[in-house]
Amino acid sequence: MEKSNLKIASIPMQAPLYGAPPYIYPSAELIQVVFNVNRNEIESIVPNPLKIARSPMIMAYVAFFQDSTVGPYHEAAAFVDVKLKTEKIKIRGWFCTNMFVDSDRALTAGREIWGFPKKLAEMSIRDKDGCKIGLLKRNGKELMKIQVKLEHEFDELPMEAFNNVINLKQILSPDGNSLELSEFVLSSMEIKPKRMMGGSASIEFNWSEEDPLYLFEPKTKQTGLHVLADGILTAGRVIHKRK
Repeated sequence: MEKSNLKIASIPMQAPLYGAPPYIYPSAELIQVVFNVNRNEIESIVPNPLKIARSPMIMAYVAFFQDSTVGPYHEAAAFVDVKLKTEKIKIRGWFCTNMFVDSDRALTAGREIWGFPKKLAEMSIRDKDGCKIGLLKRNGKELMKIQVKLEHEFDELPMEAFNNVINLKQILSPDGNSLELSEFVLSSMEIKPKRMMGGSASIEFNWSEEDPLYLFEPKTKQTGLHVLADGILTAGRVIHKRK
């Protein structure tokens, strides 16, 4: 995979860790689950002025990118279906609350360019009894387990997937007493599926004070997909600056 052409070198300038978007993801593998949760459980982790529904929809996944612009790596994440309405913009999208990777290049580029809330962790995807299982572990503790039964094929993605991804990009001031930057960034992951199978699914969370994914306890049955696809993560743009 070729590196992106740099217009401005990332840190360290003499040996940049990552290049400019777009980022290419050929032959990606993704285990994805969609479900609803109780609004009261997650209101505190969705920043203003984003709005959520009475029964917010959650999308969670574990993925393996065997090749990409920033090399091979695993990833896991959780998103909330939100709306952003201001005097200048009205848009619906997926707000990323948590994201985990096992690569320093993927972590740094994701945080510094788009504002993805990435942390380092361990992830894996495996097969068992006609199912695909995705695991997320951090600091030796299992945080999330997704299981999807491969019951039938899908011809197209059953939802908008990652067309509108919203991140809150924040940077502390050098003295650590204030925010130097706080803005919402919009981006899109364009997915071209090669094969999709899915069916009934389950997702389990374990308690963690550092990573409170357990707040996403499902209140509805889960449906899931196992996707093999090519993807392109486009350049982002600022859609709202927080005061």
